[in-house]
Amino acid sequence: SDEEAHLLSHALYLLAKWREPRACPLVLRWLSMPEDVTEILTGDILTQDGARILAAVYDGDLPAIRQLILDREADEFSRAIAIGGLALLAVWKEVPRAMIVEELLLLARERLERIPSYVWGALASRCVDIEAIEVLPELRRAHDEGLIDPSDIDWSEVEEMERSSTGVLVAETREREPPIDNVAEATAWWGNYYMGGG
Repeated sequence: SDEEAHLLSHALYLLAKWREPRACPLVLRWLSMPEDVTEILTGDILTQDGARILAAVYDGDLPAIRQLILDREADEFSRAIAIGGLALLAVWKEVPRAMIVEELLLLARERLERIPSYVWGALASRCVDIEAIEVLPELRRAHDEGLIDPSDIDWSEVEEMERSSTGVLVAETREREPPIDNVAEATAWWGNYYMGGG
């Protein structure tokens, strides 16, 4: 029902604020649902704050997030959000940056299917967010193969991370996507239209 969907939406933000790791499997289940189902349940919350919510409730089970990223049957936006969750764990210093960079490097090098998709654009974008220069050679290879859609991220943005001062892009990402500490502030964008039906 609409009422239950509203409760779920509020619960996601509260669990993120409380940093409740027991919610992580349920958040991953939410992310794994078909796009039309998540839209009915939580409107634009998935695309707006899905990565922040996932990172906030992270329970240490990196393989579970990796499984969603690699699930070709899952919605590509949800897979991209899972990549975003990994990046935020590094930005928020919840997980050592080197561990996340290694994960992103393996995704680019061998784990992601080599067909064009929004997932590749998200991977490139999130590498920029955490200044993962180590992944740049693999991203160049993906770019040359036409896997990264220019409408998802302009290639000049990827190359720019080589010229950017260390820490600047990470700081910008943290400012843009901080941990959810204030639920009222985090949900202020809802207005009367955050749900798909109004």
